[in-house]
Amino acid sequence: MKISGSRLQQIGKMYQKNSFQKLGGSNSVREDKVNLSREAKELKRIYEVLAKTPDIRTEKVNQLKRVIQQGTYEIKGEMIAEKMIEGYFIDKIVK
Repeated sequence: MKISGSRLQQIGKMYQKNSFQKLGGSNSVREDKVNLSREAKELKRIYEVLAKTPDIRTEKVNQLKRVIQQGTYEIKGEMIAEKMIEGYFIDKIVK
């Protein structure tokens, strides 16, 4: 079947008429809606909190500076070893 220009116009009019009837016959405009899952809403909230959180904890940095300048900063070898081992295993798991 060949569809000519006038036939194409008739099809367009029929489509418009059907679309208009599906909308309830009024001149209302359909609106799109987005429903976010609970997880998506929680992620959004987390991102907002992170965006407000400073990258540097100034109070902690200043405290460490004072302790170092006073010469009272203690380096515990056990803690360093623990962090090194922890880092090693995390790297193994991630790779």
